[in-house]
Amino acid sequence: MRIPVLEAFPYAGSSGEPVDWPVVLGHIDVAEGWARKHLGQAVERIRALPVQGDSMSPTIKEGDLAFVDTSCNRYETDGIYVIVWSERLFIKRLVADFAHDWIEVRSDNPMSPTWHISATQIDNLTVCGRVKAWLAVKGY
Repeated sequence: MRIPVLEAFPYAGSSGEPVDWPVVLGHIDVAEGWARKHLGQAVERIRALPVQGDSMSPTIKEGDLAFVDTSCNRYETDGIYVIVWSERLFIKRLVADFAHDWIEVRSDNPMSPTWHISATQIDNLTVCGRVKAWLAVKGY
C-alpha cells in the first residue's frame, strides 16, 4: 500500500508551523497486511508525517514517521494526536482529566512540560489526526 508523506512537521517539542495544504513529499510503501493490522481499514485516510523534536521520546523520536489517521478531527480517547494549538503544530499525547474538566497535553519525555486545555478553551484546539503507528528511523 502506498501512503503519502506530507510536508507537515508536527513538532515533538516547542512547536512547528501548521500548513493549510501540505505538499506531498513522496510516498512510503508498506505491506497491506501490516497496514490493515496497524492502521485500520480506512488506510486511504492515513498520511505519514516526519516528526521533529524529542518531547515524545522515547516513544516517538525525531526523524520517525508518524502514521496519522486524518479522518479523526476531535479528541476521541486517550492517545497520541497531531494538533494545532495557539497556531502551532504539535504531536502530543492527549489525556482526558474529567475530575478537573480539562484535557492534559503530555509529552512522553519527562523533561518536557505538560499543559492543560480547559473545557472553555477546547474550541481553540484543532485536532488534525490521531497517530495510529510510527516507523522508527534509526541511524548510526
